[in-house]
Amino acid sequence: MERKIIKSKITGDAFFRGIFMSLTMFGLLAFIYKIIVQFSLRISDILILLLFLFVSYMGIVFLKHIKHITIEGTTLKYYSALRPFGKTLDLDNYIGKIILEEIGAQGSYDVLYLIDQKNTTSFKIMGLHYKNFEEINNAIELKKLRFNPSFSLYYKLLFFEKINITERLNN
Repeated sequence: MERKIIKSKITGDAFFRGIFMSLTMFGLLAFIYKIIVQFSLRISDILILLLFLFVSYMGIVFLKHIKHITIEGTTLKYYSALRPFGKTLDLDNYIGKIILEEIGAQGSYDVLYLIDQKNTTSFKIMGLHYKNFEEINNAIELKKLRFNPSFSLYYKLLFFEKINITERLNN
């Protein structure tokens, strides 16, 4: 029997924002070079530097979630700007998946988290970046776990992406 291979289809919006975020990092490097060469640590330079650092941090966080994903059977392989050589995940090492709805500037979207053997969220796929999120979700043949996070747990998951969900699972 032939295995079906599912490949992610990244949205045009994600490409555009990824390029924009990458360019801000080049601006940061140029600005740091300017500050080092001139040795002027004026308040305005420091504030602009902090702004560039914040935007660059947000860019790295954004780029981290844009992944080219390939699913074949129980193997998920992904590449991203932060992992250009890729990483392979064996889906047999995960006990299930949870799907939550997150709200952003573009509206609400689904997010899939893979749950490892320690009941910890360990991999995140944001539906915002993929045209074929449902196809990716269906290709990951793991048990869907019911998870109702509290307000604080939701924000911890949103910002830190790693939480232990043992006490909050509803089976």
